[in-house]
Amino acid sequence: MFWITLDHGIITKCNWKSNKEPYNDVLRLQYQDPKTLLFDAVLQGNTVKVKQLVSSGIDKNTVIHSPVKWEGATILGTAAYEGHFEIVRYLVESGTSVNFIDPCMGRNSLHWACMGNQYKIAKFLIENGAAVNHTDKDLVTPLIQASLCQNLDLVRLLIHHGADANLVDRLQCSPLHYACMYRNPSLVEIIIKSGCVLNNHSSLAKGTPLSNIVINMDMQNCSLLLNAGYNLRGDSWFEQSKKCHDDHRIKTLIDYQKTIKSLKNLCRINVRRQLLKGVKIEQTINSLEIPNNLKYFLNMEEV
Repeated sequence: MFWITLDHGIITKCNWKSNKEPYNDVLRLQYQDPKTLLFDAVLQGNTVKVKQLVSSGIDKNTVIHSPVKWEGATILGTAAYEGHFEIVRYLVESGTSVNFIDPCMGRNSLHWACMGNQYKIAKFLIENGAAVNHTDKDLVTPLIQASLCQNLDLVRLLIHHGADANLVDRLQCSPLHYACMYRNPSLVEIIIKSGCVLNNHSSLAKGTPLSNIVINMDMQNCSLLLNAGYNLRGDSWFEQSKKCHDDHRIKTLIDYQKTIKSLKNLCRINVRRQLLKGVKIEQTINSLEIPNNLKYFLNMEEV
């Protein structure tokens, strides 16, 4: 994969991370557009050059389209994706909006930081007001993006700062759907405990979170999901699979559905459901004036 960019005014063909080589004699030309030179400086992490170009009056919210393969990334978004923290800090401190949206995909700088697995930059952007629940044109949130990248630290960071795990993208996938698809038990556990127990059918994989967990033989998280309040009755995959009595996993789910739930578990499900009218469920529970063992129970630390 490559894009075409400029290196000190000379158009070159670039591999995904750099390693520039001349692309074509026809394309070897001088191109002195200041905005493109700014993009090139950001891409290469040249903080001094970035400061020089910005000081010359270039709009810090510049969006670069052609000739670069960047889907219309902003200057800040590019620096965030590439992990150039000093440039990100300089741009933000000099007035660049952390929530400026690129017109091509509708992403903010936090989206780009999550796409690049840049924890330190994501934290800095959030601390400077980046919208954690902003959706791009595909309805992807930064949390969904971090889940796609399977970055546990980023996922925890976003949830801690109020990311809503119950938002779904254009494919009707929540962070839980993606965590289950990618067979990542640790990520699945984090998402469930954050309050996401959605059972809707998506366009990918086996459709519902439960179906992917069961097929992946992750029965520990299957138990966690059910005890967190997952609705078996509304799971289309489970309803269709009930006929497969020979499968011990399906039989276990059928038996669970028939079992009368304890008052303790029903209370936990309903308390968490009420608290999920907001976000930051763990912080909310921990702020309650109740015994610690009850906090652990409500936070699904005991199943």
